[in-house]
Amino acid sequence: MREDAESTEQGPSGAATIGRMMPIPITVVRDFWDRLALASTVIAAVLALLAIIVGVVAIRRGNSIARNADEALIRERRLTFELDVLARLANASARRGAGAVYEVRALIELLPGDELPGLRTTVERTTVEGGPLPDGADLLAAHWSEYAAAVDRRRHAAGLKNGPHWPDQALRAIYQWEWQPRHAKTPTWP
Repeated sequence: MREDAESTEQGPSGAATIGRMMPIPITVVRDFWDRLALASTVIAAVLALLAIIVGVVAIRRGNSIARNADEALIRERRLTFELDVLARLANASARRGAGAVYEVRALIELLPGDELPGLRTTVERTTVEGGPLPDGADLLAAHWSEYAAAVDRRRHAAGLKNGPHWPDQALRAIYQWEWQPRHAKTPTWP
């Protein structure tokens, strides 16, 4: 090997030397801007983590609100359907004849199993005997308390919050409202 060839060696102070040159000192200087860049990077990472947490919480909250709205809609539709069945049941029980028995029986079957037990037994007994229903007014009069209780349970069921639970409340609010002008002053011209 030639003596004048350049070689890389470690000097006494640990600095790298190339060939016969003097060691090159490398000094790392951290000024205000370096510290500011480091602090802003750390703050940005913390804020990104907070944004992820807030996003997850918002998504879960939104899902909860959507689920509650779906359940309220299903509950309202079920109540409306059952009230319609009860109204049609009152209508059908007022009719006479063999066909009315089957219509009343079919309408009672649309309601939950624990509703109108007395009326159910009367209709079942009449269906088994094969005769017509008793007079419609007598049939409802005999079971009026359970019929009225079934209607009232649906009318006063927990519905959507912050709104009228039944159309008659909304109509009552509309008919009781009176228009009153804010400023009853007549305009005057200069």
